[in-house]
Amino acid sequence: MEGTDFHIPNTELEGSLELRVPSPQPARLAPVPSDTILFPRRMLYVHAAILFATALAAFGLGYLSGRGSGPAGGNSATQDENAVAQKRVPVEGKVLLAAAGGKKSGDADAAIIILPLNKTPSPRFPPDGFCPSDPPLSSVDRTSKRMAEFGGVSERADAGGDFSLFVPEPGSYRILIISHKSSRSDAGTPDTADLSILRIYFERPTDLLRSFKYRLMTKELKIGTAPIDVEFGE
Repeated sequence: MEGTDFHIPNTELEGSLELRVPSPQPARLAPVPSDTILFPRRMLYVHAAILFATALAAFGLGYLSGRGSGPAGGNSATQDENAVAQKRVPVEGKVLLAAAGGKKSGDADAAIIILPLNKTPSPRFPPDGFCPSDPPLSSVDRTSKRMAEFGGVSERADAGGDFSLFVPEPGSYRILIISHKSSRSDAGTPDTADLSILRIYFERPTDLLRSFKYRLMTKELKIGTAPIDVEFGE
């Protein structure tokens, strides 16, 4: 059959091409370890934003809390100290020594002792360290600490006879001022009534006064109280 064309039907050709050309296969994913959890990237962004917002809020709260506990707010201990300081009452005065010719000078190292009127220490204070001829008590001395806790004050006049101190709060006080340079002409026993009062506070009050001249008074102390000036003759 020369000159005769040989044709393959289109239907048969298409079928044979489909068999010869492999169809595309889906890509195979790498296996995921069993202990791994996958999150969408969008979810990770959301979590990061939440963590940042939480940290920022915590910083802000901490800053505000720190400002509240500073000098304006103050902690309870500072507030208590401020309240105690505000109640204190300043007391000042002068202890003078008048010579026979009328010349006056400061009674240096005269003892000033101020004690609450309506309180009794237990036990009573020893006289040592309160008498002008004794070395003054240091602030760390046990007796000095007890005196402060009791609400009393002990001080010595300076070279000019001046003194300045504080009592813890307004009220009625016993004030004892003992001269350092003036002695009693009758070196015997002090006034019986005075010894009875001092015996409320001190052991052996005669050892406290010894032969020095003294002045014992009761006074209401408050803000604005006039200076307490005492004069002893030689």
